[in-house]
Amino acid sequence: MPLVQSFQDRLSARGVCFFRSSMQSILRTAKSTTPAELKSAIMAELQKNGIAVVDAIGANCTHILSKAYIMARGHAMCFGNDLSSKLSFVNLRMDNDPSQVKTGIRWTITIEKNEGDSKAFMEAL
Repeated sequence: MPLVQSFQDRLSARGVCFFRSSMQSILRTAKSTTPAELKSAIMAELQKNGIAVVDAIGANCTHILSKAYIMARGHAMCFGNDLSSKLSFVNLRMDNDPSQVKTGIRWTITIEKNEGDSKAFMEAL
């Protein structure tokens, strides 16, 4: 548990925010987030929960998330698996002003099992 917490702390310091809902974590993309860091956070969520939910508000954040998804998908393909994503619009409250609501894009990312062994994939993360 301390290892996961320190990993989340490191990513939070670089712009990847973790939010806990009743059932799962929701990652939020910031302008300062790098695609590689977000890819690592997505892969960690996939390993932990089998699903990663990521929110992006604005063109910059959506672009960063698109790059991170492509990188994560390439990583999964190395193990004979693929990632699947479902996109939807979501209304999000801003941290600094809870009365302000913006529309963002929510990516729900899951693992699709192909030819490879998903156990080897999960262990390799």
